[in-house]
Formats: sequence, C-alpha cells, structure tokens
Amino acid sequence: MSENTCVRLLKTLSSPLEHISEESVADFTGQLLRAGAIFVMGAGRSGLTGKFFAMRLMHLGKRVHVVGDTTTPAISRADLLVCISGSGNTVSVVHAATMAKNTGASVAAITSDPASRLAGLSDCVVRIDSALLPGTCADLFGGNNGGAEGLNVIPMGTLFELCALLVLESIIAGLILECVIPESEMKQRHANME
Repeated sequence: MSENTCVRLLKTLSSPLEHISEESVADFTGQLLRAGAIFVMGAGRSGLTGKFFAMRLMHLGKRVHVVGDTTTPAISRADLLVCISGSGNTVSVVHAATMAKNTGASVAAITSDPASRLAGLSDCVVRIDSALLPGTCADLFGGNNGGAEGLNVIPMGTLFELCALLVLESIIAGLILECVIPESEMKQRHANME
C-alpha cells in the first residue's frame, strides 16, 4: 500500500469524529459515573472494541463485565449496559438491551443509526455518522484506480469500529481527568498473570 493510500485512509477517520455530539458524550460519561456496575456488549469486531473499553474501565477501578463471559452476573436497576453496534439492529445486542431495560437498568449505545432498534431502547446514544464514512476506492480517491473503483478497501464496518474505539478511549481520557486517576493507580489494576 502506498504512503498516499495510508494517509488518505487515516484522514477518513477525522470526518465522523469531528461530528460527534459533545452533549451525547457528556450524557454517556454521566451514565458511566452514576452506574453501579457497567456491562459491555457488542458482536464481532464491535464486541472486541467493547472489550478494549471494558479493560480501560477496569483500570479506572470501575466494576465492569463483558456480556457473554461465563462470570458475568445479572444486571440490576442500578447498572448500565453499554452497547456497540454500527447498524443498531444486531439481534444479540438488541436482545441484551431489551433484557437490561426489562430489569430497569440504563442502556447507552454507540451506533451509526439514531433510528435503529438499539437507539430506541437507549437512554443515551453516541452517534458515529455512517454517512461520513467512505468505503470504496472511488469514495476515497476518486478518478480511475485501475479497475478498483468499486472495491471496498475498508470493508465490513471497520471505520465504524475504529471510530468507536477512538471515541471510547477519549471518554476514558475524560474520566481519568475528571476523577483524577493517576496512571500508576491504573497500572496496579492491570493483569499480572499474562
């Protein structure tokens, strides 16, 4: 891949991130601070993004669980379920959000579709605008690309997942500042049986 291609791909991440609502991030952060325990849910690569986030929450000293792990306890009224789904219609994620709402827990969503089933179940939605996410060579580079115009060089939701990871890590940075948590304290909680 040429350097020009790499730089253009990296620049595609800035557009959707520039349009993240500060109000929704503040609401999401407030939900995290008020939660008794935080449960994180996503399917596939969005689930991996959620695991990144769950690890950082653990480093901050939060009580956090990844939905689907065998040691995940029941969610309760005082808890928060964080759901990550680009489409907002992933069946397993929508099901988890429905179950959480039925217990009286709060639900926060990271999604690209504010009209999705997940968004409709959520108390707070951080939207990553998928309309701002290019995908094909023609979208990214325009012109003639030697027959590659229709190739999706960033396939299957990758830009959403990368943007979600950056948004969630930025929220962690905000929590570190707000709660004044030194890195030395976070390191003490880091896994020591690797």
